[in-house]
Amino acid sequence: TGNVPTNVQAKLRESVSVLDFGADNTGASSSQTALENAIATGYSLYFPAGTYLITNVLSPQSNTKWYANKDATIKFSTNDCKIYALSISNWEMEGLNVDGNYTAYAPPTTVEKPWGVLCEACTNINIHHNYFHEIWRIGVMIGDTNTTPNVGVTVADNYFNNIGKTTDAVANFGNGIAVGCGQDIHIVRNIIANITGTTSATGGINLEPYNNTYTVRDVWITDNYIDTVNNAPGINTIMAGTYSVSLDNINISGNRINSTNTAAGILLNGFGITTVDNNY
Repeated sequence: TGNVPTNVQAKLRESVSVLDFGADNTGASSSQTALENAIATGYSLYFPAGTYLITNVLSPQSNTKWYANKDATIKFSTNDCKIYALSISNWEMEGLNVDGNYTAYAPPTTVEKPWGVLCEACTNINIHHNYFHEIWRIGVMIGDTNTTPNVGVTVADNYFNNIGKTTDAVANFGNGIAVGCGQDIHIVRNIIANITGTTSATGGINLEPYNNTYTVRDVWITDNYIDTVNNAPGINTIMAGTYSVSLDNINISGNRINSTNTAAGILLNGFGITTVDNNY
């Protein structure tokens, strides 16, 4: 009762395997063109087990999902790599390993890259159950310099490990998750470990309005586990660059923060309404 008739072709097109487009899951050669062609179909993408080497930016489309089993890895090969969600809505990323491969190339020359995932001007984004590791600066960045806020972004149940490098001469910071421009943001139940940097911008989770005109507001940071941040706060709220905005309606609760060396577990700069409750 209630079933909608369809056909085999339509059913198969609900999602496509990236192997159908020639992606190399051995990691021996670049899968950049194959993945771009798969994305261009507008269908959701399935990544079978293996390693997919990319050489540039990958940009998902609206109303799609990227998903994989636990053994599928997107591996960066240069400083220019990132997953860049720009002005899209209803995109989901689940079950992927994102390997920044930061031992394979020289330190980046610009602050913007390489990051694991960058969301700019997006709506209804869900990034969950992924593994981000060996990334120079930021695992997931929600809003950088775009003045249109991200609205309704969830980053949940991910594992971030080995983010940031002290040998980065340009920026010298690392963040598991950073929010620069966003509203209705949920950062929940993530494990964030081994974050490295030497500047005040370093932190396990950073709220940092930067060069935009929108307040970062309605943010829930709950039930995360943050361990071993190099002399920087586990959760950090800072203001940087040229800004006319603030933080407002921030809820920080139920987080466990361990081993931040000499820094505070939670550092608040006192903007707007912030609730801090039941953290350990």
